[in-house]
Amino acid sequence: SKDEKMIAATAKKTAVVWDAETGKELVKHTDAQATEFSSLSFSPDGSKFLVTGWSDGRWTLINIPDARIIAKGGSPDGAGFAVFSPDGKQFAYCGKESKKLQIYDVAKLEALETFELPAKPTSV
Repeated sequence: SKDEKMIAATAKKTAVVWDAETGKELVKHTDAQATEFSSLSFSPDGSKFLVTGWSDGRWTLINIPDARIIAKGGSPDGAGFAVFSPDGKQFAYCGKESKKLQIYDVAKLEALETFELPAKPTSV
């Protein structure tokens, strides 16, 4: 996390967040429908995180510390990538096959803008 208080990792269908100082597990999220996660991003305030699927490309927004799924979205077109804006009010998302970058409003959970990319994305 930005404040270095949490660390996270993904393995197959599971994302885990730990307290960086104590090593205590804070959140464990498993998605039975995913094959693997391809990215994980903390919100700047550390209150939530985004994971994206490797095979399905969809994003999932998860609340910390209760592991509640806030929302899911995206497109089913291969590995997805997502990252929060510096102020945490938006996030950028793209699916590997779509050649599109979408900007989402975190509060409204809707796409604000879509940008066409010249090629398939490899990161955000």
